[in-house]
Amino acid sequence: MRLANDVLSKPQFIIHHIMNLEKKYPNIANWIASGCIELGQCDAYTDVTARVMDEGGVVWETDEEFAGLEEMLNAIESGLREWYA
Repeated sequence: MRLANDVLSKPQFIIHHIMNLEKKYPNIANWIASGCIELGQCDAYTDVTARVMDEGGVVWETDEEFAGLEEMLNAIESGLREWYA
């Protein structure tokens, strides 16, 4: 049972989860400060399911089918890790 003073306010809840995402996906967190990430069917002309771009164009993309969002984010994180290396 949670006590009333243990409940996070909505802004605290959001900040808490954003910080957890930044820890789990540091390359994605760094990338979105200046780049763009598209999730899902990116356009009607390709089978791309995830795409990472900067001002110069596409730096990573995949047509892989993912079981869920976490699997997709893990693939993007891995792709960005390789790109930064």
